Amino acid sequence: MMKLRRFLFLLWAGLLVAAAACAQPVSTLYDKTEYRIAMRDSVRLHTSVFTPKAPGKASIIIFRTPYGTGPYGEGQFPGSFEKGYMRSYVDRGYIIVRQDVRGRYMSEGEFMHVCVPRASAAWTRRRTATIRWTGW
Repeated sequence: MMKLRRFLFLLWAGLLVAAAACAQPVSTLYDKTEYRIAMRDSVRLHTSVFTPKAPGKASIIIFRTPYGTGPYGEGQFPGSFEKGYMRSYVDRGYIIVRQDVRGRYMSEGEFMHVCVPRASAAWTRRRTATIRWTGW
C-alpha cells in the first residue's frame, strides 16, 4: 500500500512538472496595449489591456488596483501571468484589463484611501466596451 501511495505521489508530481514545462510564454499568447482612459471629470486613468492573439470573442475581466499594474510598457507582462492565479485567466483566453485607480502610479487625480469611486468603475466598463479589440 505504501509503495502505491509513493508511486501515485511521484506520478502526480511529475505531471505537474510536465504541465508547467509545456505552458507557453504569455508573450506568444497575448498582446498588450496601454491606454489613458478619460473619466467624466477629465481625469485619465492608466489602463493596461491584454488581448489574446487567438481570433474570436472573449469575455473581459477588469481589475482596478491601488497597487500598480506594472510592469509598464508595451510588451511587458506581469510575472503573475506566467504562474499564479492570473495564469488561469490567460489559459482560458480572457481579455484582461488592469487599471490603476485615481492618484496611484500612472493614473491622474487624487487618491482616496478606502474609497471605491463607483463612477470611475462604471465609466471604465463603458469605455472598455467601446474599444475595438484586435482579432474580432
